[in-house]
Amino acid sequence: MKNRISAASLVSCLAFWALAAGGEPAAKDKDKYAEFSKLLHKIALKQIPNYLEDNTGWGQTVPIPEKVRFPNLRRTTVKVKDRLEFPHGLWRKVKVWMKEPAKDLTIRVKDFKVEGKVIRISLDAIAALETEVEAQQWQLGILLIGFKGKAGATIGLGLDCDVAIGPGKSVLEVKVEPKVTKLTMELKEFNLHEAGTARVKVLEGESAKAIGDRYKDTLQDVMRQFEPTVKDQANQAIAQSLKEGKGTISLTELLKFTNSAPKEKK
Repeated sequence: MKNRISAASLVSCLAFWALAAGGEPAAKDKDKYAEFSKLLHKIALKQIPNYLEDNTGWGQTVPIPEKVRFPNLRRTTVKVKDRLEFPHGLWRKVKVWMKEPAKDLTIRVKDFKVEGKVIRISLDAIAALETEVEAQQWQLGILLIGFKGKAGATIGLGLDCDVAIGPGKSVLEVKVEPKVTKLTMELKEFNLHEAGTARVKVLEGESAKAIGDRYKDTLQDVMRQFEPTVKDQANQAIAQSLKEGKGTISLTELLKFTNSAPKEKK
């Protein structure tokens, strides 16, 4: 079944895919951080579908002005409630999916340390995705350019997070407050599979390269626009994984190190 979500959720899920890597951490970190990486993987997979589609950037219009330049040009109109308006601005549809999540995701936890009552987590992740984009650039009812394409994309995610741990409202509660201090999302690799326009179904050579550049720009704009939402989603995943943690990165062990264990009131 296809899942339709907002652009914000789309990018959030891209980050979760990167965080929830099924691949192994780097060899030197394997023993220390493998369990924590598996927890992130488990929690993220509960929240995301394998196929994502965002159409929220499709269909923008503006009221028809009293006067327009070149009034004799043929223009497209769209009915909005009880009136006609001009299509205007960039229309875009984005689809993202993973062929084999267990193979297409990798993660490397670079650092995990306790400083006072704060846990500092640093990681890099990479997600290999398949994408489809359809875009149209409109100017007051005139279609300037439009294209469709399919491409493979590799997204890199860098994340630093500070987690404050302390007693909750009762002796049985623990307060976990993660805060992402740094997050970067980068389109590391891009491989255009297919590109076309309304007139030409499959483009080649310089025409395909030009469409590919526009395709890449669309993906990068989506990532930059919703980085704040990605931070919020990453915070939730990290907090939940710490609460469910066991072994070397269990919340019980971390409480001992931070001296934040809840104390029973006398």
